[in-house]
Amino acid sequence: MLLVTTMLAACVQGKGDKSTAEADSLSYETTENIVFDSLAMLRQVSVIEGREVPCYTIDITLPVARGTSAAASEINKTLCSEIFLTSDALSPDSAMRHFADSLGAQFTQELEEFYEPDDEDAAFRFNYLWRMTGETTSTKLKTTGYIYHIETYMGGAHGSYETFYLNFRHDGTLLHRQDVFRDEAYPRLLDLMQAQLLADYGCQTISQLRDSTSITMLGDLYVEQNFLLEEDSVSFIFNQYEIAPYSAGAIGIRLGYNQLADVLTDEFKKN
Repeated sequence: MLLVTTMLAACVQGKGDKSTAEADSLSYETTENIVFDSLAMLRQVSVIEGREVPCYTIDITLPVARGTSAAASEINKTLCSEIFLTSDALSPDSAMRHFADSLGAQFTQELEEFYEPDDEDAAFRFNYLWRMTGETTSTKLKTTGYIYHIETYMGGAHGSYETFYLNFRHDGTLLHRQDVFRDEAYPRLLDLMQAQLLADYGCQTISQLRDSTSITMLGDLYVEQNFLLEEDSVSFIFNQYEIAPYSAGAIGIRLGYNQLADVLTDEFKKN
């Protein structure tokens, strides 16, 4: 609740007022070949003119690849589709605006439909927040990791916080699970993840883990894009509600490359 309360003063602009997306001048290099700039957007909109609530804030700051090289173009195309959910040939800033437009329209419809001026909790429940931030990493494996976080509050007892991973080769192509982990070794990968999870929580069986922590109560372990290639290990993450209730929080598993040696593809064994 405290987070939402602090956002109230920021939502008093006129109806429909909003800032535009813009790339700032700060950049940082994450690999020998790919440089990233920070693309930022802040929209603070009062849905009903003259009222502090209902309102919403959309706050996005993400790294995007600089330049027109094939690698940069490929990375930005993936970011547009994976993060901003567009398959059109849009630039990152255009895709960000399109995404914010759609999200803002959805928020406006919900806030106008359910807002009641006499509601004692309106100051909290009708002050929506959508914040997205990101960072990049690089490794000796000649890959670039992309991490983005989504923080939201859209009424209710609490907000949510999610983290997502993407991994790119230096030519800009997105790495999928099958590129890193051999398909036929997938069951073995899940066994390794389970064994590490049990060790981390001091449990002997998955049933014991479920009973003591609620982990896997909502689903079994799996791997799709929820892994990050790091310098000496691979990190896997499961966000709230993926495999466990909200109270369990995000669940992380880290396995060293030495542990993963028999499940990696040749491309990554060589490195």
